[in-house]
Amino acid sequence: MTGKKTVILVAWDNETEALSDSDRQKLADNNIALLYTGIGKNNASNGTNDIVGYYDRVINIGCAGTHTQELETYSRITTFVERDMDCRSFNYAQYQTPEEKYIFINFDESGNFVNTSMDTPLGLICGSGDNTNGYSETSDLIPAFDAVDMEAYAMAKVCMNEGIEFHCFKYYTDKAAVETTIDELIERNLRFPWTQIIDEILAMD
Repeated sequence: MTGKKTVILVAWDNETEALSDSDRQKLADNNIALLYTGIGKNNASNGTNDIVGYYDRVINIGCAGTHTQELETYSRITTFVERDMDCRSFNYAQYQTPEEKYIFINFDESGNFVNTSMDTPLGLICGSGDNTNGYSETSDLIPAFDAVDMEAYAMAKVCMNEGIEFHCFKYYTDKAAVETTIDELIERNLRFPWTQIIDEILAMD
């Protein structure tokens, strides 16, 4: 791994219950920080803004719901959308923040922001919003979300604006809260694949 100053941002401490002492040591040996932002877009945005100027690479790791993926698997996500942004009554597109250019925020596999047309996703889509559903926010443009969370879009947006490398890994614990209890989610987090994800991080250029 290069000498880039790297931080892992996690929203919820339960997401690190399965992080072993040996994996924590791997992070420490490679000078990778692990910080908690708190849950939700505001906390995620504030937490990411707090590290601007201190780190060159931001990695969000967390659990998510999904409409498309198998439970208890994980994916690397490169496209982000604010699924609960809806100002269509003001003649903006669904998911578009008023006066802003992009619906999707896209990053390439190297973690660099990719400037694309407003409605073009480049990879698996994570829809972030301050609720636990996501099904009510699908559309003709996005008939299903690969990942449904509450933070990744906010982190990605800060990194886009600040020119910071951004990566995201999501572990699927539920079908976007459909017939899933918090106890089931917590129990699945005990099998969070931290070792595999850390190995991928350490293999980055």
